[in-house]
Amino acid sequence: MDSKEIPPLAITNWARRATSRSPLILLEGNNLDSSSPDLTVLLLQRAPRGFQDQTQSHQDDIHVSDEDPLPVTTNGSRFKTLALLKPGENYILFTQHFRGELDAPHAPNAADAVICITLTPAADMCGSPSPRIRLVLLECSDSPEQVPDDTLERLRTAGLVIQCAASELIRRCMMKDGPEGFQNERKSWEWDVATATPTIIRIPSLTISKAVALGDENGGVPLWVEIVKHVQVPASPDTINVAVMNFSWWDDVAKRARAHTALGAGTLALFGGASMSVWPRSWRDVLGVFLDRRPVDRQRVFDDGCRGKVWALASTTIGAMLHELGHCLSLPHPAVNVKAATHPGGGIMGRGFDQLNRLFVFEEDGRVFNGKDEPVFDRSSAVRLYFHSAFNAHHGAVISSPLGSETTLEPQATPAPQPVAHALHGNAQFVLSHSAVLRSSLPLRHLAFYVNGDVTMHKEFLGDQRVFEWRIEDVASLRSTLNGRPGDCIKLSSIDDAGNIGTFDIKDV
Repeated sequence: MDSKEIPPLAITNWARRATSRSPLILLEGNNLDSSSPDLTVLLLQRAPRGFQDQTQSHQDDIHVSDEDPLPVTTNGSRFKTLALLKPGENYILFTQHFRGELDAPHAPNAADAVICITLTPAADMCGSPSPRIRLVLLECSDSPEQVPDDTLERLRTAGLVIQCAASELIRRCMMKDGPEGFQNERKSWEWDVATATPTIIRIPSLTISKAVALGDENGGVPLWVEIVKHVQVPASPDTINVAVMNFSWWDDVAKRARAHTALGAGTLALFGGASMSVWPRSWRDVLGVFLDRRPVDRQRVFDDGCRGKVWALASTTIGAMLHELGHCLSLPHPAVNVKAATHPGGGIMGRGFDQLNRLFVFEEDGRVFNGKDEPVFDRSSAVRLYFHSAFNAHHGAVISSPLGSETTLEPQATPAPQPVAHALHGNAQFVLSHSAVLRSSLPLRHLAFYVNGDVTMHKEFLGDQRVFEWRIEDVASLRSTLNGRPGDCIKLSSIDDAGNIGTFDIKDV
């Protein structure tokens, strides 16, 4: 049978050869023939014949994968898929064919596309990054002794999803000159445990009844304060803990989540687990969960975000984990003017985490949305993460004690309905002089200006720019530029080429 001539597939968010630090990756592309073809994506164990010389001879390689085809979602000519990479080179083969026209289920044709992505752990790329990040499942002293396997699997999968999302969103914001561009380097943190297996911590001083009482008080800040004391890693005090409370639950009588909070500050991003039952158990389930239109059982599950569907609840709660981690990585909420320029919902650090699902799929409840509706990091957040020490080694920089003003954890309310805290502090190599000149021993990369804790404006210095100082000529004019009022707390936060952070108060002289 003569096969129908169809255009070559195009992978739009990865170069033909690339490196990733995140094991779970999102691949997207177009040129899928819209007249009902099948798209099969395989993760190959070795290079397809002809890959080096860019020929399309893959006929002998369609059986070299020891796994099932990768999960795929499509819309018209567009497609998205997820792949869980193995260390080293991973060859991903995309094949489209027409249903019923070919005997072999995955027979290749001239429209094939192949890319090679090398998974390289962060420590192998640039030395051990600091701070490290680990997944934690929290239990009370009187919680059941046995933790169900599926609970750990769901938390592990959520961890892979937020790592994948952060890497992709940073790349999108920083991308220059297409997939091959300089600023298209794939940035991601490396989980403290390579497989992202959660660490279980049982807190001796915390009973379920005490957790309920602390969670009901002041937006759950006392619960965060109690837990942070028990998750610190003495041998690695800068390790950031992404912790989910397995003892959170939905009280259908009181119509509220108990022993629940959503706070991120310092070394603890804390989140209640009363909605974990809707999370995907495996990376292969992610696309299906984000397309799941089934209603949530509101008598048993905390419908965080109040949208009533499985896809929505999974998106809000997994997205909120990334939001809280962002606070631990020195990201504040965007101010009103930044939210207005960032779509949708002010980005991940606003309420944009509700739309995390849109990064991975094309529709919600059957409604197709376009690329402009997908989640983003606001520009200030993306640039800061790009240079943050969790995403980069210190490159041999000598880290000194903070030289600027003292900063403390500052719990604050998040955009409704999630309460959040964040911290503006960290290792610093900066001096803010009395004449309002910020000087750095390494090139500055990002300056953020905060009004009452929210980022209102930022400056960025990318590429070959080498800026070692920043002068504030007139504090009153700066306050006006930031739309600050008398009495507002204004701060300047800087990050340099090695990821060192300094945060300082700016006061009228």
